[in-house]
This record gives sequence, structure tokens and C-alpha cells, in this order.
Amino acid sequence: MRHFLMVLAVFFVAIAALAPGGARAQTTVPENPCAPPTYRTDIRPGSSGPATEITFGLRVADLLEIDDVNQTISIDLAIRMRWTDPRLAAWDGCKLSIDDIWFPDLVLKNSGRMFSRWPETVSVEEGGKITYLQRISGSFSSYHKLTDFPFDKQTIALRIYPLDWSIGKVVFRNDEAFTGMSPLLNISDWAITGIQAELVEETFEAVDQLRSGYLLQISAERYLRESLKNFPILA
Repeated sequence: MRHFLMVLAVFFVAIAALAPGGARAQTTVPENPCAPPTYRTDIRPGSSGPATEITFGLRVADLLEIDDVNQTISIDLAIRMRWTDPRLAAWDGCKLSIDDIWFPDLVLKNSGRMFSRWPETVSVEEGGKITYLQRISGSFSSYHKLTDFPFDKQTIALRIYPLDWSIGKVVFRNDEAFTGMSPLLNISDWAITGIQAELVEETFEAVDQLRSGYLLQISAERYLRESLKNFPILA
């Protein structure tokens, strides 16, 4: 009798495991919590309200060359952008491609080409707080003033704006904690004496649009000037 009851119990356990609500159903792999969101990526966060605020910072990771002949600089930059998109609150802890979310594409007013070195992703934190980190390298126009060559000082300016958004829809805020430069730079013949960032506004005449922008200024002195400081008549 005991043997019969044990067999019967095993039989019912097996039936329960095969049932839709049984043990097997409970082991189903959950949906990917970092699957791309499904919302319109062309609509900014809070589109019916004030401008979306982007905290923006640039850090000079390396400065490789200041080219007087071609009026260019070769530079390596780190970018950090932060904003909040409440629509992504459920993706807390995920990394998402910038192609799958609303993302404020950038335009550099200096002519030249830039190359991204890291994956084009963002990190999502609690409440839909977004952080974008990227390293870019390139050679850009720098418009040197050579009147005092070879005893000259130069201020190299980089201007960055959102590509498609007017100041009424996207506005930059300065990320002071991130802006700066590496203590070790590979540049030769120049002493980098300072770096400063400020927020600017500029009218893009082609689209008749005022845009919020970020201006990074790098101050440099030619080493020849530095070496002649002990000779005031020459310097």
C-alpha cells in the first residue's frame, strides 16, 4: 500500500510540472530588461514643456599638434553629456544604443573631421537619467594669428552645437566638474597655459535658428617665447 501511494505521488508531481502553471512554466527565461525601448526617437523629452537641458563637458585628453601652415590642431577629446528622459526610467542600469533613443546629435563649427573611439551607447540610471561618454579624435581648423610669430600666443577655440535643435528646445549647461585637460599632453613646441569653457548662443543663418552652444578655449604659448623670458629685450 505504501509503495502504491509513493508511485501515485510521483505521478501527480510529474503532471503538475507539465501543466501550464507548473514548475516548468516558472523557469521560463524573463524578457531582456535592456531590450530597446519603443518610442519616437525624434521627439525630445518633455516636448510640450521648456527646453531639454543637456549638461555638457569637454576634456582635452591629448593635444598632438598645432599646425601653423594648415591652421589646424590635432586633438583627442573626451565628451560627457547628461540629461533626463523619464520615458527610459524602466531601463535603469542598462546601456542603450544612441540609435534606439532620443539623442542630441552634435555639430562642430570648426571645419575638419572627428572620429568616435568608443561604442555609441548611453548609460541609464534611476528616473531616466542619461549619461553619454565618448572619446573623439580629429584635426580641426584653428585660425591662428601669426602677427607676433615666433613669440606668439594663441587661443584655440572649439565650438559645438546641437545639430537639429533650436535654443527653445535644447539648451546646454556647462559641466564644470568634467571640463579640463589631462596633465600630460604630447604637444611639442607649445606650452598649454589654460583652458576655459563657456556657454554661447549663435544664429544659424541657413536655417534662421538661434542655438545654444558650448565654447572651449585653449590658451597656448610657443616654447620659444617661454625660453626667452630671461631675456626681456628679445621676448
